[in-house]
Amino acid sequence: MKIILATTSKYKKKVFSFLELPFDAEPSNVDEESFKEKNPRERVVGLAKMKAEAVAQRHGSAIIIGSYTLGYFKGNILEKPKDRKQAFSRLKNLSGKRYRVYTGVYAINTTNDKRAVRVVKTDVKMRVLSSEEIKKYVMSDPNLFEYAHGYDPEQGISAAFIKKVSGSLQNLINGMPIEEMPGLLKELGY
Repeated sequence: MKIILATTSKYKKKVFSFLELPFDAEPSNVDEESFKEKNPRERVVGLAKMKAEAVAQRHGSAIIIGSYTLGYFKGNILEKPKDRKQAFSRLKNLSGKRYRVYTGVYAINTTNDKRAVRVVKTDVKMRVLSSEEIKKYVMSDPNLFEYAHGYDPEQGISAAFIKKVSGSLQNLINGMPIEEMPGLLKELGY
């Protein structure tokens, strides 16, 4: 049975390839801005479901996996920064504090309509950051606007921003809790 990720994210495709299973990836074309849920768990599941269902409509026999990732800090949802000023302000606010990364995964076996859902949380403690290093990072990373929490936790200067991680490392780095995928696929009959 074919596996299809409902995403164009190079990060999610990269980490899913670690399973060494054949898969395709397709855009869901879901308008993420239209889903305004403020509860982080409900937001990630709702958007992951919308993405999976949009792609599932195009396939008769496949497992479709939709996912959505966001950061959460002091009651506020953190999504991809809109500009460098917002990215700088966010990192300044996170400096020396803890925040959480949520990813919702919603998968559908279109053959039998079985569904599986996961919500994975990763807690992150940032070290204290100077304004100079934040500015250096914000001005230098060409992929700055691709990260749900506003920085790249895997490489470059921003990899040194993190003091401690509790939970799924791949959830934080790539927005795909890969350790959940084997059980999810088994649950769907793969």
